[in-house]
Amino acid sequence: MPRDFITRGGVAYVDQQLRTWGSPRFERSATWPFARLRVTGQAIVVSSIFGEFRLTQTNLVSISRVRHIPVLADGFMFEARGHQEMVIFWALRARKVLDELRRHEWVVDNG
Repeated sequence: MPRDFITRGGVAYVDQQLRTWGSPRFERSATWPFARLRVTGQAIVVSSIFGEFRLTQTNLVSISRVRHIPVLADGFMFEARGHQEMVIFWALRARKVLDELRRHEWVVDNG
């Protein structure tokens, strides 16, 4: 079983119902290092000043790559059943995060 992966980054909460010109509209956000991502085989947890967003295999809808500005705004959008908001975790080392998600057997769309 792989060791837990933990890293710091930024976070943005996106209301699934609100979109601006087809792009997500951020309701709340925090920059690096005010968010933490923890990846295990059982859960993905994004913690920040706004609380905790927990994703498990049972509530998973999707995990997808988000690339607004290469390197500066590269991250992952997490969508879970039972949550009105989706969460984007902005990563400084997005390739490492992608590798760790896959190593823990999480499927990432557009990876």
